[in-house]
Amino acid sequence: MARLRYRERQGFTLLEILAVLTIMMIMMGMAMFAFVEWGRGGALRAATNNVKAGIARARTHTITFREPSWIVCTNTSTGILRGYYFVANAADGLMGVTNFLPEGLAFTTDTDSPLTFKLDGSLEGGAATKYVEIYEPFRPAGGVTNRIRVYPLTGRTIVLN
Repeated sequence: MARLRYRERQGFTLLEILAVLTIMMIMMGMAMFAFVEWGRGGALRAATNNVKAGIARARTHTITFREPSWIVCTNTSTGILRGYYFVANAADGLMGVTNFLPEGLAFTTDTDSPLTFKLDGSLEGGAATKYVEIYEPFRPAGGVTNRIRVYPLTGRTIVLN
């Protein structure tokens, strides 16, 4: 029976397997940071769309029931900085529940003066375009902001990134 020479053996050495595993671990570590950033961006997009839906709800209620309604966007004053908003009207008061943004998201400025809609669906307060800004202050890039533009004459909204 002839012995196989070293070069004729099949398989991998332990050193080769460890080198491949090390390279794979480095690549997985780099990809993990990309997924974390992607998830954070998803929370900001979802919060922006929810606030936009709240604005649309206030406007729709005003047009449908012919009574003024408004949306208030503000931040918590105690504990962790976190934004919340609610929709209200003169007849029923609070419509639905107070909606909190995900932890780590807040409004850039408290809009304690609410976005109030007139009976035709336009905004009260003149012809100036209003903005609602949601930001994530603790993001590594120094904070990321999404803006919702509310047109004064129509009450329509669009999201600006």
